Amino acid sequence: METICRPGDLAIIVVAQNAPNLGLIVRVLQRHSGRGKLAMKNVGLLWTCECARPMIWTVKDRVFLRKRGPVPDSFMRPIRGEPPLLPSSTTGAVLEST
Repeated sequence: METICRPGDLAIIVVAQNAPNLGLIVRVLQRHSGRGKLAMKNVGLLWTCECARPMIWTVKDRVFLRKRGPVPDSFMRPIRGEPPLLPSSTTGAVLEST
C-alpha cells in the first residue's frame, strides 16, 4: 500500500474535521491501531502523530485535546527535502527549467 507519509516525517495537516487542526505541523510516529477513544472510521490509513500544541478531536458530544493521536494519511502532506510525487500520468515526461 502506497502512503503519502511515512514514520519520522514532519507533515502539515491540510484536511481536518476540526478547523483549528488545519495547518498544524506534526511528526508522524507510527501506524495507528485504529482502536481507542479517538479511532476514526472510514478514513483509510491512520498514523499516530505528535504535535507541539494540542490537536482537537470530536467524538460524539465530547471534545478531546491531545498532543498525540490519530491523523489520516490522506489529511497530511509531508515536509521533505525532495520533490513532490508527480501524478502517474506525467511519469516519463521530461521537465525543463527555464
